[in-house]
Amino acid sequence: MPEADRSHVIGLTLAAAASGLVVSAGALAFGAFTLWQAALAAVAAIILGLITTLPWARDAAALRARSRAIGEGESAPLPAARRTSLGGDLARALIESQRRVNRSLQALKERSVKVERVLDAVPEPLFVVDIRQDVTHANQAAEALVGPSIVGRTLAEAFRQPELLDGVETVLSGAAPKASVDFEAGSAQGRSYRAIIGRLERVGGGGEAAVMTLHDLTAIRRLEALRADFVANASHELRTPLASLVGFIETLEGPAKYDPEAQAKFLGIMREQANRMTRLVQDLLSLSRIELDEHSPPGHTDDLESLLAAIVAQLGPVAAARPATLEFSCATPLPAVMGEPDLLQQVFQNLIENGVKYGKSGGVVTITAAATPDGASITITDQGEGIPAAHIPRLTERFYRVDVARSRNLGGTGLGLAIVKHILNRCRGELSITSKTGEGSSFTVWLPPPIDS
Repeated sequence: MPEADRSHVIGLTLAAAASGLVVSAGALAFGAFTLWQAALAAVAAIILGLITTLPWARDAAALRARSRAIGEGESAPLPAARRTSLGGDLARALIESQRRVNRSLQALKERSVKVERVLDAVPEPLFVVDIRQDVTHANQAAEALVGPSIVGRTLAEAFRQPELLDGVETVLSGAAPKASVDFEAGSAQGRSYRAIIGRLERVGGGGEAAVMTLHDLTAIRRLEALRADFVANASHELRTPLASLVGFIETLEGPAKYDPEAQAKFLGIMREQANRMTRLVQDLLSLSRIELDEHSPPGHTDDLESLLAAIVAQLGPVAAARPATLEFSCATPLPAVMGEPDLLQQVFQNLIENGVKYGKSGGVVTITAAATPDGASITITDQGEGIPAAHIPRLTERFYRVDVARSRNLGGTGLGLAIVKHILNRCRGELSITSKTGEGSSFTVWLPPPIDS
């Protein structure tokens, strides 16, 4: 028995004995008892006090220990000695009380775990900061963004954007219940975020706090920039031939109205400009259709070798007019690949035509196909001037050209490789470009087998 409980039992026992002694002494004083009778009465009172109070004292000590354990959140054994009916009732009440406390604590623990899991499942970074702007909680996405050691540190150690910290301070000070802040962060390329900050009052009884979630707007901002560039480029590409057509029409209606030679010359130029606009509109419509279906799985092509041979035969006259020579070889039988024949024809026709256009006059454009462990690879190689390395990463961008004037003179719209890229994205394929200045360029297409194969 603990020292405190032992003292408690002894104290109750002595109190009972003292009460008996007082009664015996009073009886002796009033002559009710003789000395020997008073002594016997005192001994009897002490024995009776011990018999009467000891069970109560022991029950009280055990219940006290159990109560203390419950209060401290610890587990205690059941009171072993229930020598009195009241002690038994109190023990059962304490047992039921502890069970309720344990159930409540378990429910709170499970709820806390569920809340933690829910917050960690939120894909956006989430931070909780207190009135001093110390981070008290960060979910997994937040730790992945700024590091796992952010909890317990100030928000300014992770974000140095004044506008963001000012927004958090505004919410914590009570000037506004919510705030939205757009800011740039990250590496040299930069990433765009929108922080949504909300006030949490008296969280856990510890005063004010704020919860902040970050939404990554980088992809949206880039798409907006690409859309703006696309509209500007398309407008520019259409404006130039339209201006030429308007100018020639005005000339034919005026000074060259009765000049057959000028009319023939101008009409030829007008036809070229009209054809240029037609090609541009067709490429724009084609690109729009491809982007619309880019995320839907395509069909497949069973006989890729025959498709390539047919494309080479169709482009023979185009190559002869350059002049250039097309050479097609296929060392091994080609497997079925993902991609409908019409889509793949557009890919290889674009690449072979580019090889003819930008290869040297009288040169050879080779088309080499082979089976690979993951499908098939097709490489188109020309003997042109080559492409500087700085331009290669941007070749598949809309309207991007290494030599704008030369591309326009050769009838290019700047959309061919963008169309190739989006078709290959839909076919789960890849495009690789290698080039050496003065030696030519190679465009390699990798195509995977069909999904159901």
